[in-house]
Order: sequence, then structure tokens, then C-alpha cells
Amino acid sequence: MSSRENERRNVNKIAILILIILLLLCFLAGLGYYIFHWYGGLAADETYGQLVDSIKSEQVIQQEEKELPVNPIDFKSLKEKNDEVYAWIEVPNTKVNYPVVQSKVDDNYYLNRSIDKKYLFAGMIYSQSCNTLDFYDPVTVLYGHNMNNGSMFASLHKFQDEEFFKNNDIFYVYTENYILTYKIISAFKFDNRHIMNSFDFNDLNQRREFQSIVKNPDSLVKNVRDDVELNDYSKILVLSTCIGSRRSRYLVCGVMISEEKTQ
Repeated sequence: MSSRENERRNVNKIAILILIILLLLCFLAGLGYYIFHWYGGLAADETYGQLVDSIKSEQVIQQEEKELPVNPIDFKSLKEKNDEVYAWIEVPNTKVNYPVVQSKVDDNYYLNRSIDKKYLFAGMIYSQSCNTLDFYDPVTVLYGHNMNNGSMFASLHKFQDEEFFKNNDIFYVYTENYILTYKIISAFKFDNRHIMNSFDFNDLNQRREFQSIVKNPDSLVKNVRDDVELNDYSKILVLSTCIGSRRSRYLVCGVMISEEKTQ
């Protein structure tokens, strides 16, 4: 065998070895990210699980004695932990049962921070400053991570199942003075546009355009409830989380159907 052939074989062996090392590094990096993501979700479960137990209002037991419904959320205790908490969202039969915040200084402040404002990969459920805090905008968007362990907004993907979507049509938002009930219109895969920046909801035509998207999504991944009516005064709440590569979003869209004043 000539020296040139030996040299070529050695080069090929080195190339194969380098390729194997690169593949191994990619695998380890991917595994590391998955583990980090998973434990971030577990940390969120522990943080917010304890929070759910601690903020349920003790006044609930008195509900039958009062005319107005009692708010099940102890906002006083929540605000002692973080004065930027302004609501609580609950989606029955999912893991979504969390406080809602909006930062006064940075729209994405709570992307990776917990209620005590310390780093937490899972972050919080939050809105941005383009939305008011009373859910009276034509469209309000809440954001939450799609965590591997099903926490935060990950369990919204359950609405991809047609039977689950059919049997679960309501979610709730609690504020300091009201219980807001939403009827779920649709759940679907959307592109990664920033909804609040892509539409001017003060423009009636653009508002109707977005309502049309919500009622008839141009997506292969969708479930829609045809019997929900929208009008120019409808108040839509969009729950938004990422899908896989984050080049698209998964949206669960509801319309406010009632608001009850609480004690």
C-alpha cells in the first residue's frame, strides 16, 4: 500500500473520529438542555404548587352566607409577595392554575423569573404593557412557557385532542374584584407573529380580521367551536405558548361571557 493511500486512510479516520465527537457533543448538549428544561418545570411545580395552597382565601367557607360570590384568591397575600400580580388564571382539567403578572419596566421581565423575582427558567404567566390590567381590551394576550413536565402553559396542548376540546369549553380569570368566565372559541397552531404588534385593535376592520382568524384558523392543527358568536365589543383572551422550535405558537382563544363582582 502506498504512502499516499495510508495518508488518505488516516485522514478519513480522523474525519470520522471528529464527526463522532461532534455528534456525541450535540447529543450531550441536547440531553443537558432537556434535563435543565425538565428540572426547571419541576421547580415551577414546587413553587406554584405551594403558592396555590397558600393563597386560597379563607373566606370561601362563608360564601353561602353572602349575596356576592367570594373571590377564591387571596390577592392581599399575593401582592405581599409581588405587587405586580394582578390576576389569576385557571383552566379546568389542565395544570394551568397560576398567578398573572405584568412588569412595569420590562415586557419580558417574567419570562424567566418567579413570583419573588428570582431566576426561574419556567418563569410566570404574564401579559405585556400593550394590554391594560382589566381584561377589557378587544384582545388580551397571556404568555407562558411550554415546559417538558407539563407545567405552565404546556398542558394547553391538551386542546389539540378533539375530544378534550369538545368536553372542556370554559376557563376562568380572577381579579381582585371580579370573576371572569371565558368560553373557548378555538385552539390552533399559529405563526410566531407578535399579535399585539401585528394588529391595531382600535381599527375595527383589523379587529374583525383577527376575530375571523380565531373563528376560522388557517391551520392544519386546530379545533374550533362553531356556536360561539363574536361582535365588535367582544373581549378575547389569547393564551399563547410555543411549539417545538419556537417558530410557531399554540393559541387557546376564549371570549368573555360573564363577569361577576366579588366581595
